[in-house]
Amino acid sequence: MAYNKKFKIKGLKEKDSFSDASGIILRQKLKSVFSEIAKYNSDDSPDNLHSLRIASRRFRYNLEIFYDCLKPGLFKYIYEKVKNMQDTMGELRDLHVFEDKISKMQADIGQETSFYFLNKFSEEQKVINKKIQEELSKFISDDQIKKLLIK
Repeated sequence: MAYNKKFKIKGLKEKDSFSDASGIILRQKLKSVFSEIAKYNSDDSPDNLHSLRIASRRFRYNLEIFYDCLKPGLFKYIYEKVKNMQDTMGELRDLHVFEDKISKMQADIGQETSFYFLNKFSEEQKVINKKIQEELSKFISDDQIKKLLIK
């Protein structure tokens, strides 16, 4: 993939000020988060969770870069929402990775994990996934976050 295409920001011009660029870039990154949320809502697979985590990280990192371009209260509010959402998604991602490792270990030793353990593990994944779904729903309907989408 050509780098210039991969990293191109639609609507960004060389003559744009730092402040003008902040709005353009943050809108694009937030739209990517919203797009990944839609994918995750239709299929909450580990791969879609991973893609959503990447998009939200990219948004958060750009948010940090453009800190001075946002009102401090708005920055703090959005930053905390994104960070909390990422932390919760990280919990579920950790469980997915752990599940993969357990499966590989079971195959290596030729022995199954106890039903009780697997059941508790599955319950924990469901609880965290429900929490993620709730946080994502609040995130996409939040008026403060939507302010970044307005040009």
